[in-house]
Amino acid sequence: MNKTGILATALGLTLATLGAQQAAAQTAPTTAPEACRPTDPCFDVLDTKVLNSGQVFSGIATSTVNLTVHEALGGLNAASTAVGNSLSVEGRSIGQLNANQVVLGDVKSVLNVGSSFVDGDATLASTAVGNNMSAEVNKIGVLNVAQRIDLDPYAAVNANLGLVTGELNVAATAVNNNVSVDGDFGTANITQTSNRAPAIALANVNVRTVSGALDVAGTAVGNSINLKGF
Repeated sequence: MNKTGILATALGLTLATLGAQQAAAQTAPTTAPEACRPTDPCFDVLDTKVLNSGQVFSGIATSTVNLTVHEALGGLNAASTAVGNSLSVEGRSIGQLNANQVVLGDVKSVLNVGSSFVDGDATLASTAVGNNMSAEVNKIGVLNVAQRIDLDPYAAVNANLGLVTGELNVAATAVNNNVSVDGDFGTANITQTSNRAPAIALANVNVRTVSGALDVAGTAVGNSINLKGF
């Protein structure tokens, strides 16, 4: 169909819709309007929703887990997590989202595990994140994100294991700045700065026997941006 045909079809549908609305208006009784609630469909058309978030972390975020167990008969799961700043946004629509995150302090996560026997799977994870911003929104008009970190996040796993009858998964992850957006947006301005801040991830594993799969990973990330859904 050419452009003229498409325009004529669209115009015909618009006129038909207007005619139906006028007929309904003539027959429908007059009622007082109700306020638009967040759960109503009309709430999505409001373009005045603006979120401003500012986070500055200058202290010490330290997570340390020390676990010693002789026999773990139902599997073993252990995790240590430290985060400087975190912002999570979830909703349908927002006109503008402004997020500013700064880390000036220490973010450190250490997991120490010792066991002579694990019957089943063993999962060990240590995670340290400086700044994290995630948004799961259908649509964003303008997205402005600025992240800065001046000190290094540190994540370590120290494991001393005997026999593991199942799988063994070990992960040490350190991230300076992370932005994750799932949804459509009009404009996105994202700035990430790691000022002489090395991301350090260590995985020290000593194991005698693993009957299943063995997976050990150390991951260090300076700046990360993940955008999808547009």
